[in-house]
Amino acid sequence: MPDFESGDRRIFERFRSRFSLKYINLNSSKEGLGHTNDVCANGLCINVQEKLSNHNLLEIWLLLPNRNQPLYTRAEVIWSAMTGRKDYTVGLKLEKPDLMELSRVLKVTSALPDNHP
Repeated sequence: MPDFESGDRRIFERFRSRFSLKYINLNSSKEGLGHTNDVCANGLCINVQEKLSNHNLLEIWLLLPNRNQPLYTRAEVIWSAMTGRKDYTVGLKLEKPDLMELSRVLKVTSALPDNHP
């Protein structure tokens, strides 16, 4: 059950993971690079080097070690926080979660020794 008192309102469990990604900010048409911090069934937490405003839409390509082609998805920025001089942590809500594709991401995540809490 989610802990609404502490501010974590996630319904789905998150899994720590670090995958490289490429994105396009659909509001500004800027491209950028980053990596994931964690994934869950309907969202991602990522690190990037540009400030992304709430409600911005992103096209994202996740680079997974077990795939020849990147995994494509779209997401909305829900929150963003500066974590360094030009470093931002960003919470994303997936636009249309593809649970089959996400299950593949979670399988990769659980197989990597660095990704266990």
